[in-house]
This record gives sequence, structure tokens and C-alpha cells, in this order.
Amino acid sequence: MAAAVGFLRPGAIDWAKLGDVNGDYALPDEVEDIASFLVDLKKDRVLAVLRGKHYGTKATYNHERYRVAWSDDGRYLVESRSWKWHTESATLYALNGDGAVPSSMDLLPVAKEQLRIVAERDHKVARQKFEETYVVSLWKQEVDSTGQVTLEVVGEVPKSEEDPSVSLLIRFTVKADDKGRLSLETLKVEEKKTGE
Repeated sequence: MAAAVGFLRPGAIDWAKLGDVNGDYALPDEVEDIASFLVDLKKDRVLAVLRGKHYGTKATYNHERYRVAWSDDGRYLVESRSWKWHTESATLYALNGDGAVPSSMDLLPVAKEQLRIVAERDHKVARQKFEETYVVSLWKQEVDSTGQVTLEVVGEVPKSEEDPSVSLLIRFTVKADDKGRLSLETLKVEEKKTGE
């Protein structure tokens, strides 16, 4: 299994026009119909369109970062796309034995809510201020074969020296219900102090 960049539209693509001098591929921002895909390399087929969009074959382009983390058994995937100050998308995917993706979970609401709670409780940041001015960034993401997800997340007001930033380590386990929908089971949140 792998995450790959490609086009949603059918037809031939002149990949030579999109290559750079190092042999990597980079799609210009203005190119439409691009997507990130989950692909089965052994069966040469697309399994799912992923939520995050990435513009090439490198992990980073200037301030844009694309990260994936797999469980050891390949049953879970965490995918994120981040910019300099914020994470645009972060999704957990659960795969079945055939590699199909019956369920996924948006991780940003989980991270944002835990950051807001700690910012409000421990740093006296008003809820409205947090929701209107803070951005959320994922710095680390892991998932294991039991469905336990570990996220290192930061909430901050970019370039502000007055507003406190909040850094958390969030661990939780997901479980699929009888319809395949993922939900949180156990949840543990630790605040990371500066320098940890």
C-alpha cells in the first residue's frame, strides 16, 4: 500500500512535463483535478481517494508538508497535509483485509477540541478567542495495529508573543461500530511544556 498523487480525470498524462531536475514530480498549484490516492502496489489499483491533496512526490514543498503514518500491519493510516502555521487536513483511515477503506475519521476536530479545552482551562484563553484566532498544527502522528493513535499537536496564534501556545500529546484508540464508523474509545491528553 502507498499514498500517491494523481489526477481525478481519466486520460493520458504527460508526466515528463511535470518532472523536475531531480526526477521528482511536482504539480503546479493551478492544476485542477489532482488528488492523493491510496493505492495497492501489488494489485496495481486505486483503493481510495484520500482527503489530503499533495502536489508531488516529495514530502515537503516550501512550507507545505505531506505526512503519512502506517500501522505495522497496514490496517490503519494517518494522513495529514500541513502548511507553515496550520494543518489543513488530518485523517485516520481503517482498511479491511482486502485493502478497502470502509471507514475514516477526521482528526482535526479531536485535536482542536482538546487544545481548546486546555487553552481555556490552564491558560485562560476565552473559547471565542481560541476559535477565531488560534490555528492547529500536527507535528507528529503515529498509529499502531490496535488502532491507538498518537498525535503531537500545537495550538497557537501565528507570530504572537502575547498569546500562549499550547502543545499536547494526545493518545486515543478507535473502534469501528457495526456499520464501520470509527469512534474514540480511550482518550489521554498530556500538555507538553516548552522544550520537551
